[in-house]
Amino acid sequence: MSSGWPANAPRSRAPCATRRHLHPVAADATDPVVAGLLLDQHRPRTLVLNAGAAPLTRPIHRHTWQTFSRNWDVDVQHVFNWTREALLLPLEPGSVVIAMSSGAAVAGSPVSGGYAGAKATIRFIASYAAAESGRNALGIRFASVLPQLTPETGLGAAAVAAYAARQGVDVPAFLADRGPALTPEQVGTAITGIVTGSGSGSGSGSGSGDDRDATCSPRPASARRRDGPRTRASHARTNVATIASSAGEPASGWPDSLELRPPG
Repeated sequence: MSSGWPANAPRSRAPCATRRHLHPVAADATDPVVAGLLLDQHRPRTLVLNAGAAPLTRPIHRHTWQTFSRNWDVDVQHVFNWTREALLLPLEPGSVVIAMSSGAAVAGSPVSGGYAGAKATIRFIASYAAAESGRNALGIRFASVLPQLTPETGLGAAAVAAYAARQGVDVPAFLADRGPALTPEQVGTAITGIVTGSGSGSGSGSGSGDDRDATCSPRPASARRRDGPRTRASHARTNVATIASSAGEPASGWPDSLELRPPG
């Protein structure tokens, strides 16, 4: 869901709503009034916050403040508003709120302005919200998902082209150096595993308020080119997705990770 795009507000209490349970709403995803009204009306058990603006793919000195802060105005603002409303309402115990961050939150993204910082803030918002859920015994689970760079989406394809040009190679050569690309289906499977508790490391779903931090990566970080985004060495064993969980304030450090592999 992007700012100004239709927002889906499922009534179903099932983790994955069927087509008949989808109620499209044309609204601004960053509007706090929209967040409050829709959560109050539908009270979803699963809330996925995936609105995002496409960053301008330029190095830092070619940005204005307006282009640099675009992802703060859209991505961060909508996650903040919807997360706040989920806590204030609050959603029912056992509900799950999933915020779409990015691997750039860890690795950085030198050709995307404020994108990486915005996505890192989304990760912290989810963690802070999880702590508040636990402190107030709300039983709402919060998660952040950090998919790595992939050409399989429009945003990712633009970033891939920018990094290839930055390295002086064509797109096929850049992608060949990176290895298998992460697919939207693999990310969807990881998200479904968080919601249902069926994925490795996705927990029991007891609603303790613990946050869940998922990093989706199709290959070891060590295989990346020097000038492209990098990730932590602790994720080097990851094939498709890494799920990590923690409780309390993020200042205590991010937890160890567990592997989540795709079918087959």
